[in-house]
Amino acid sequence: MHLLVNFTDYLDTGLFLDHRPTRARIRDLASGKRFLNLFAYTGTATVFAAAGGARTTTTVDLSNTYLDWARRNLELNGFRTRQHAPPGAACWRVRNPLSSRLRRAQSR
Repeated sequence: MHLLVNFTDYLDTGLFLDHRPTRARIRDLASGKRFLNLFAYTGTATVFAAAGGARTTTTVDLSNTYLDWARRNLELNGFRTRQHAPPGAACWRVRNPLSSRLRRAQSR
């Protein structure tokens, strides 16, 4: 996988090195699953889920800057398909519909 890092414009680089085992685990468990990455930051977890064969990925964050960074990370790795649509929603707009779906599923 290739991930964009930024050593000049921000206080952070866009990549947490201590998350490396977590990203690997996501990749190992993603095959055939739908993956939701809330508060996605630069979308690295989404990239690893897609690389692991996730059926679909959804990436959301509050920041348009980081949503764009996540989109570029997905594109850098060749994930420009309908299954891995470019990020584009803020977390709080996604939370309410997901909460109601979860409540319906739990009541079954």
